[in-house]
Formats: sequence, structure tokens, C-alpha cells
Amino acid sequence: MPRVHQYIGQLVNTTRCKVMRVGGIEDHVHILFALNKNVTIVHVVEEIKRNSSRWIKSIDSHYKQFAWKGGYAAFSVSQSMIEQTL
Repeated sequence: MPRVHQYIGQLVNTTRCKVMRVGGIEDHVHILFALNKNVTIVHVVEEIKRNSSRWIKSIDSHYKQFAWKGGYAAFSVSQSMIEQTL
């Protein structure tokens, strides 16, 4: 999982947002990032899902059927709570 989390963090950064932390468990991912004022959350999620799905499938034939589930949840964190959220 650390390899996948690292790759997802790189994808977030390519959207002009600033990744702070990526983590999670086998069936879901949590990402804390600063949203660029010129980018939508929908765009960031689409980029992450599309590109990470392609990459995961290329790792090993075992993952050739991999697909993210539809949907996502997004929550805002105030600037004063970032350290506690990390």
C-alpha cells in the first residue's frame, strides 16, 4: 500500500494541489491536501482514480481487473485543524 499511497500523492500534486498525507487501508484511501483555488475536488478525484487505476493495473497481471468504486466523500478541514488531522 505505501507504493500506491506515494503514487496517489504524486497525482494530487500534478493537479496543482498540495498533498499533505495519503493513507488508508486495503479497501479505501484517505487523502489530506490543500485544494488549489482554480481546481475542483471533482477534477482531483477524477485524475486520481483514472491515473492510479491505469498504474495499478500495470503493476501486475493480478490487478488487471482493478477498478475504483464509484463515488467518493470529501470533507473540509479548517486551517487550524490541519496538524490534528495529520
